[in-house]
Amino acid sequence: MMRKYIAVLPILGMLMLGGCSDGQIHGTDGLTGFGREALDMELAGTASGSSYTTAWYASADGGTVQAAVLAIKGRDTWEKQSVDASPSKICSGVYYIVVDHGYSFYADNTDCTRIKIVGSNGSDQIDVTEQPFVTYWKNTFEPAVTGRVDDEVTVGSVGMTFYALDRDGNVINS
Repeated sequence: MMRKYIAVLPILGMLMLGGCSDGQIHGTDGLTGFGREALDMELAGTASGSSYTTAWYASADGGTVQAAVLAIKGRDTWEKQSVDASPSKICSGVYYIVVDHGYSFYADNTDCTRIKIVGSNGSDQIDVTEQPFVTYWKNTFEPAVTGRVDDEVTVGSVGMTFYALDRDGNVINS
């Protein structure tokens, strides 16, 4: 009988680590714990749209990046919707995913000082102010293409192009 309790204790401990014992993730400690326990990665930063937060995680060597899409449930409370283990790459160290009627960007490339967004109805630029850098940009340029992920509607765009720019405005291709 004692062995059954000992086998259950580590599982309960893992559930409580990361602040998600009730199925939700609570606070920065919860986001950090989720990354360490579930992904074996460190939290690089978060960016929020109106309904979702993207938590970006990076491996210790920076060679692997993943994005967790979290539904906002309250102040500093989220519920995991999905994990994108292969976010779209703009160049080395600069990635994006489609989320919450826009895009979430991650940059950890010291040459990148701006991200340029070009659509058929306009363009915009985001200043990269730190490394790693995480932000959300709401798409207001193009007609939306709707798809379903985990029974939630997601919106992306046709014809969007992203560029990582250096301090002189040159496109980073690596």
